[in-house]
Amino acid sequence: MRRTRVVEVLAAWAVALTLSGSALAQGQSGATTQPTGSAPAAGSAARLEINGTDFDFGEVYVGMPAVREFTAKNVGDAPLMLDVQSSCGCTVATKPKSPLPPGESTTFSISYSTSYRGTANKTVTLNTNDPTQRSVTIKVHGEVKPLLAMTPGESIVFQGLDTDSTASQTIKLESKYPGPLQLKLKEGQDFGRYAVELKEIKSGAEYELTATTKPPLARGVNRATAVLETGLEKVNPVQITVMANILPRVFLWPTQLYVLPTYTEPVEQIVRVQYRPESPVKITQVKPSLDAIQWEILPSATMPAGNPGAVHQIRVKLPKYEDLPPEGGKLEIYTDDKSPEYQKLEVQIVRRDIASGAVATTRPQAPPAGPPPNAESVRKEISDALRRHGGGAGGSAASQPAGDKKP
Repeated sequence: MRRTRVVEVLAAWAVALTLSGSALAQGQSGATTQPTGSAPAAGSAARLEINGTDFDFGEVYVGMPAVREFTAKNVGDAPLMLDVQSSCGCTVATKPKSPLPPGESTTFSISYSTSYRGTANKTVTLNTNDPTQRSVTIKVHGEVKPLLAMTPGESIVFQGLDTDSTASQTIKLESKYPGPLQLKLKEGQDFGRYAVELKEIKSGAEYELTATTKPPLARGVNRATAVLETGLEKVNPVQITVMANILPRVFLWPTQLYVLPTYTEPVEQIVRVQYRPESPVKITQVKPSLDAIQWEILPSATMPAGNPGAVHQIRVKLPKYEDLPPEGGKLEIYTDDKSPEYQKLEVQIVRRDIASGAVATTRPQAPPAGPPPNAESVRKEISDALRRHGGGAGGSAASQPAGDKKP
């Protein structure tokens, strides 16, 4: 009897545990189950449908619009993610709606800049989360034809002028448009240092644009833009750059030479005086402020190709750091130029203390013959604009004439 009772109790406990475990499992299952329809069914995905992958804008003229609109539709049963990327800044795409719900459509446009003539061959990439087409390439191509033929160039660039120079240049504008082209200067323009005039030579077909400097010109780049209206509704105005690079007739570089703590022996560097070949200058005197600063005039240097200047070179032997007083020194260079502005040039000799750890470990090399950096950048700027549109002698601390030499 007692054994039977034990078996019954154990059986009851087993049933209770079974029921408790079942209830617990049901409770846990109910806590994580989502309501029907609240999550995508297994296998659902976004699907892209687009109304073309080719943008051929054919032949257009410079300044005309080149735009096409595209439609993307989500024919899948999950949100469609869309993102556009262009191959260059000349091709711009607007942003489509993203995410795009199932069944919905969105539009975006692609525009190509027709500011420059030539053949276009670009791409725009549409990235998606469609598993069957993660990216779609849209080709953008066509031909941009010149609206005008400009002779002798597509910009007006003055070179070799002084601040008081008056000069004029003219370019001929010949229409390449199949119909009449009624050019006129946009009203209200300020041309700064220039007077600009547009003259019609042949009605609707041929014009002349003349720019004349108005002194005084500023040192450096004097730039203006002449905006010509075309009279065509879908063509942007024509812009023509007018530029003059006014460099000093005589200039010196470098204008400072540094003596560092690492200079335990005299160091040689080169100073250059550049001038215009049509207005040659001679160095008449060189006067260092200290006997420790030695100098020698070298034979004239050959300038790099494309540089219209000529140059005198002076080799300067700088003293040791310990031989240069804290206030430094200077080198005065005198020329026979007609203008007082260029008759005396100065190079400052500077004693430079550099913090420990930052002291130069090598001696500086003499800079190569050529113009100072600002002149080079100006020439590049002018070149870019054009491309867009279409004897040994020496001296001592005392004043000495060129022809003497101090060892």
